[in-house]
Amino acid sequence: MLVILASLLLVPFAGAFLSTPTRGRDSDTLAILTSSATVVLAITAILVRSPAKLELPVYEIPWLPDSGRIFGFLLDPLSSLMVIIISVIGFLVILYSTAYVDPGNRDHATSDGKGRYFLWMFLFVGSMLGLVVSPNFLQMFIFWELTSVCSWALISFYGGEKPLLELVDDQRFHRGAPVDRRQLATVMVRRLKSELPPLWDGTPRFPKRE
Repeated sequence: MLVILASLLLVPFAGAFLSTPTRGRDSDTLAILTSSATVVLAITAILVRSPAKLELPVYEIPWLPDSGRIFGFLLDPLSSLMVIIISVIGFLVILYSTAYVDPGNRDHATSDGKGRYFLWMFLFVGSMLGLVVSPNFLQMFIFWELTSVCSWALISFYGGEKPLLELVDDQRFHRGAPVDRRQLATVMVRRLKSELPPLWDGTPRFPKRE
């Protein structure tokens, strides 16, 4: 199972860098094959997952033994749904992009740069997959930042100054983080529910009328 989940993340990132030097139909073929493999791996991971909640820790900081695992995979029903959505929609977007990023596009004709487009597109898909299977906030933070950079690069593919607003707007994530940044590596997603106070303990908030 660890191999399947690791491949689910590595295939889009590998496809991103393999797409960079390609051009024309070679870029389209490689993009379709990579996105198809991502969908197959996503479906396989969902079908092979035996428990309702699967957590696979991979790496911890050697000099911080009490920090917990800082990299791994968390696959529960919600993250499974998001993995399927991201991989399938990513495949459809890439399939559409093979004809859209093309010299035949009358509105936005592109004679070069398709490899660069697929580079950022696959990095974005891989970052989104890494985000939804993150078992802790440090890993989630890293992949969140990667999605921000990829969004900026994709929006600025045709040029312009508006993509800069994307990175500025991303700073809201830092201000709205639910934990202190110094504790980002030590707070696990599975502990968050137990550490936060309950919103309502079931007791009436208003006195009953006699």
